[in-house]
Amino acid sequence: MKVIYQGQIGVVAGLQSEDIIASGASSLAEVIAEIAASKSNDVQQFLLDDKGNVRQSLFVAVDGEHTRDFDQVIGEAHELLLMPPMAGG
Repeated sequence: MKVIYQGQIGVVAGLQSEDIIASGASSLAEVIAEIAASKSNDVQQFLLDDKGNVRQSLFVAVDGEHTRDFDQVIGEAHELLLMPPMAGG
């Protein structure tokens, strides 16, 4: 699965995208937690809250479709986009 890091997540991670191997039986939350565990604390703070749950402010899209259902099984998904909330005006 291709993971795309947008905005500050990509800047802090030092990469715009990467390919990962994820079990099709994994939930979206499990995949994001695995990604966070492999990254620096700075990246983890964008992805997970203090309790280890996916941040509610994180924009997540699976195969181009925005989702807030972090319990969904990723199945045969090919692309995961992660983007922090935008600020400014």
